[in-house]
This record gives sequence, structure tokens and C-alpha cells, in this order.
Amino acid sequence: PASFSRNNVMWEFTDRDSPEMGNVIGTPKILKMRTSALNATPAYKYYAVVASGVNNYRAEAAIPNVTTVSATGNPSIFIIDLSRKPSDFPTERPWTEGTNFWRIELPQTSTAIAKGLVGFTTVENFQTGATESLYAGDLQGNVWKLDFTLKGTGSLTNNANANFTAFNFKAGATTKFFTAVDSAGSPQPITGEPVVTNAFFDSKVISFGTGKYLEVLDTTVPGSVTNTFYTLLDKSNAVVGRSALQAGSVSSGGTVTVPPFAYNTSASGTSTVGWYVDFDRSIGERQISDITGAFGQLFFGSLFPTKGSCGEGGGRFYAVNALTGNGISELSAVGILAAPLILEIGNTALTNSDTSGQRTAMRKIAVITQGSKGLKVAATGGGGLNYSQQVGRVSWRQLNNFQENKNN
Repeated sequence: PASFSRNNVMWEFTDRDSPEMGNVIGTPKILKMRTSALNATPAYKYYAVVASGVNNYRAEAAIPNVTTVSATGNPSIFIIDLSRKPSDFPTERPWTEGTNFWRIELPQTSTAIAKGLVGFTTVENFQTGATESLYAGDLQGNVWKLDFTLKGTGSLTNNANANFTAFNFKAGATTKFFTAVDSAGSPQPITGEPVVTNAFFDSKVISFGTGKYLEVLDTTVPGSVTNTFYTLLDKSNAVVGRSALQAGSVSSGGTVTVPPFAYNTSASGTSTVGWYVDFDRSIGERQISDITGAFGQLFFGSLFPTKGSCGEGGGRFYAVNALTGNGISELSAVGILAAPLILEIGNTALTNSDTSGQRTAMRKIAVITQGSKGLKVAATGGGGLNYSQQVGRVSWRQLNNFQENKNN
């Protein structure tokens, strides 16, 4: 570090290179992406992918003579060519949109609400490791899905709006995967990264919480909106409204209960395709930190800004089933929470295989909450939480006439 200087940096990308870049507060990702079209010979390349952040419509007051701002303030996903090297730069400003970086601009519906995009998550192809889809939620409560299975990055152009049309998974009357609003219809801002969990019939569910903690107004209690934790089934059509989801609740003792429901897995129809649980608006509860998905469960912490013995803020730790929403929660003993640490303890216990070759694995895990005051084993997971998982053969078929068919 003592000898590290600007000459050691491969490159940098700022709002001088694109005024659509704001203050980046999310985590950039290095992704392998297919460059070729679907039916062409597969070709791949690595890119730095980053959300544009916040405040791209405001100039940097601390930097003299820098007045580059976005004309629309709409957030973007930047896809930046990692293969660029300092020797490739003929000038001080080498970045050219459509040549070595590209944008996918996400449309916004309101000018009265702050625009911004903090985080996103991706799903990779199991065999190739290439990105197949990208999920993101913005500050206006819009949830987006970008699909890279049909087109490669070679289809990207210097038109950020056309790129959105080409890669957005949903066309037609609504281009959004989902819009998060509370029961009064107020948009719910999203700042955390969604989590993708495998479901059934090769489907996936997308889980995320709403809320932000970025400016002075975010410390106001009660909150201006009721924030919510959502889980949505990803199928071929958008999820339209809270009415398409099963509502749950949190008891005074911390038990999370979602009434039983059956997922609608058909390509048409909207009900029921997931569940949600509202947070406590009276204390400004919201969810902004990372979610840990493991063993079919979701582990996360919520935040409330001022409650506590000295008004220092706090939160709740939640452990819920990703598909059903049922689970437990407890008040944080370590202040404002970050993502919990999940540890598997002891040995996995396996049952005997049944006639189809399946076995059940029983695992015990412990949860360590980490927050502004340190680390502590969660009371709900201190003795270990038990989870079962089907392992072994997915199916079994006996061929009695295999000798007749072995050459066919």
C-alpha cells in the first residue's frame, strides 16, 4: 500500500466519463457474460457491472469545475469493458459509450420522488458461469429483471433506452417485474440487494426488503411509509400489486406467520405468486442490509433509526422460510444490524435411502448477529436451528429390459 499510486490503477470511471454515474454506494460486480447471440458459437467476456447509485442529477460541489449531471436523473446499470488497459488509452478521457462501456437505463415514473439504484443481484448459468439474469430494485420501488439468455452483450448499443427495451424481460403494458407500494399506495424505496432462491419446477423466488437510510428525513419516526419484506415467484409475467401476494404478520412475541397458500405457477394469472410481511411503521422499521439465503431459509436484519435506551437505533433479526414466509424474529442485542453470519454446527445426519434413492439430510446451524455494538449469538439460533433437505437421487427408474434397449 505504501508504494501504491495512481500509476498502478488500470483505469477509473467517473461522472466525467458519463454524467449518468452518481455516487456509487452499492457493490460493483465482475461478471462473465456471453457476447454472442443465442444461436451463434458461444463467446464470453468479463465486465465490471455497477449500479449508477444516487445523486446523478446533482453536481459534485466539492470538485471545482465539474458540473456533469444527468439530464433525466434516471438510474442505470453500467457494463464496463474490463479488458481496457492504460496502454489502450490514447487520451485522458478514453471512455466512449457503445465502444468500451454500455448503459441500460431504467425508466422512472415520478419526478417527485428521489431517483437512484443502489444494488443488484445476478443469476449465473450452472454450466458456463455466465450471467443469465439481473434483478434490481430502485428508490421508487420498481423491481426490474434484465434477461441475458436470448441476447449477448454484442447486442448492446450506445442507446441506453434501446438497451433496456432489448434486455428487459417484460414487454407490453408494464415493463416492471414488480412495483413495491404500501397499503396506502405510497412507493417503498429499495436499497438492498435482492436474494434469489431456488423454488420448484426449476423456478426461482426473489426476496427483498424495502426502506432507505440515506438522508436526514430517513431518521423521522414514525416513517413516511410502511416498509415491507417481499418474496415473489419469478414466472413469465409481471407480479401486479400486493393483491397477488399472501399477507403475513409478526406477533408481539416475534413469530412470523404467513397463512398457508398455493403458488400460482401458470404463465397467466397473478394470484398467488408470493408473500409479504409489513414492518412496524411506528418505529420506522425497514430492511436495508444484506440478506443471507441458506438451507431454504432467509436470514436478515431490519433497522429502526431511533429506538433504544439512548436513541441509538436498533433492529430485529429474522429467520424465515423462503417459500412459506413462516419463521421467527428477535430484537437485536447488538444495535443496528448488518447481515448475519450463518454457521453449520455438528455433523449432518442422513436417513437411509428410500426405494427411489432419496435421503433426508438434517443440518443444524447457528446464527451470529453482527451490528453496531459487536457480535452476539442470536437467542433464536443459539442452541442451533434444525433444517432438513432432500438429497440423493432426484428420481429412480428401473429398466427390466435394459439388454434389449442398450444399443438403442
